[in-house]
Amino acid sequence: MKSATPFGSKWGAFYLRWIRRLVPPISMMVVVLLLVLMYLISESLQRADQPEHLYLTLLGLSALGILFLAIVVLAHIVRLFSHYRRGTPGARLTARLVLTFVGLTTIPVLIVFYFSVSFIQRGIDSWFDVQVEQAMNDALSLSQMAFDGQMRTAMNETLRAAQQLKGISGDLIALDLNSVRRNTGAHEMTIFGQRNLIVASASDDLQEIVPARPDETALSHARAGKDFIGLDPGGGDTMRIRVVVPLTAGLTGDGSNQVLQALYSISPRANQLSGSVQAAFNEYRSLIFLHKSLKKTFTFALTLALLLSLLTAVWLAFIAARKLLAPIRELAAGTKAVAEGDYSLRLPVDRRDDLGQLVQSFNTMTARVRRAHQVMQQLQEVADQERDYLETVIQHLSSGVLTLSPDGRITRSNSIVTQLLSITSQHIDGCSLAEICQTYPHLEPICAAFGGLLEPGQLPAGATVEAQVRIMGEAGRKVLLSRVAALPADDVTGGFVMVFEDVTTLLQAQRDAAWSEV
Repeated sequence: MKSATPFGSKWGAFYLRWIRRLVPPISMMVVVLLLVLMYLISESLQRADQPEHLYLTLLGLSALGILFLAIVVLAHIVRLFSHYRRGTPGARLTARLVLTFVGLTTIPVLIVFYFSVSFIQRGIDSWFDVQVEQAMNDALSLSQMAFDGQMRTAMNETLRAAQQLKGISGDLIALDLNSVRRNTGAHEMTIFGQRNLIVASASDDLQEIVPARPDETALSHARAGKDFIGLDPGGGDTMRIRVVVPLTAGLTGDGSNQVLQALYSISPRANQLSGSVQAAFNEYRSLIFLHKSLKKTFTFALTLALLLSLLTAVWLAFIAARKLLAPIRELAAGTKAVAEGDYSLRLPVDRRDDLGQLVQSFNTMTARVRRAHQVMQQLQEVADQERDYLETVIQHLSSGVLTLSPDGRITRSNSIVTQLLSITSQHIDGCSLAEICQTYPHLEPICAAFGGLLEPGQLPAGATVEAQVRIMGEAGRKVLLSRVAALPADDVTGGFVMVFEDVTTLLQAQRDAAWSEV
């Protein structure tokens, strides 16, 4: 049973041949692709290092896929509505089944979506609790205070070292500088002279040949008589304290102002803790900045997942309904064909479930109905032949014959009866004997003789009543030998039969013969 196409004959054939065949596999591929995209979107939301254009690309592809599914579902709805309006067999049941499937899947999905969005909104809000923000600020302040304490200690040690180095001659400065460095706990100490030339240097790392130079800002502060202290990155992820202080003239004998630089290492553990606090604080500040956008992003991702679930459920509901109700639609169309008299229809049986058994039973029923119809047609032909035969015989009888229905109305008559009763055949078909007597008053003797016998139950089946009736015809008085017989109750029609014979001549001959003998 083929369904109507939504376009003209040419485009309808193209639709059935290509589009209708390709849409299901393409839709399934789109659903799988959307699932992969949803997974990638969830991964990108969990990883902040993903580039923004990748996330936007995933969202765009997901939106296109959902738009394609929406078009497919809309085409199914339009097609179902068209079949519903035309009264196509199975359309109402398909609509009811699709609505049931959609309702069973939509309600749970909407409930999950509502609570998921609520949890996301409340969960993101809980990240930015006032106590959490205060704790982050306190942790950062505590870290800064620890560094400030170490920097003050480093500054004091460096100033004390500068006081110790004031009275040392230039030839012994290199040896005494290393001793002073060890006493202060500095990693490296360097004295810079005029034009930033290195006067002396000491370090606990023997592999360092060239000491680290301060930047111009630190040197300018020291040469202006100001102390400088700051944090510099060391090797790897470590930090170190740089202290630059001025020295009085006389160490090198050239009369120029000199600068003392001391580098103090910070322990790896302190570096790690400080980096962790700073990284957590920066991430927390970025989350505060992205507070509303995070809500929108997560909600939008959940909305895409909701649309994917709903559209997939509706699309699968249409497919399942079409597959499940295909035998029922064929049965409905087959039943309509049988009701219209087409008993040659045989439905294909391609299932082995209960619906397949139902289709097989329908085929068996139609086969039996077809055989019974053929038998009835044969019997009808035989009955028609016998009726034609009896009609011919009745028309050629010399006696007048009337057949009456069980309620006493005339159903058939031959031409002789109209001559014997001097009536017109057009006036008696479908009339009762009483109505005929009213139309033809000269037949009143017949009504008087047999009128009461034609009532239901008055004349037993198979019984015959005979009487001579005298009527006045066009040719004068006639004597009719009349008989009424009740047909058997199991007859096809039942009713009565009346036979009339004109015995006027016979009686006259008998009377003449009797007078001749006298």
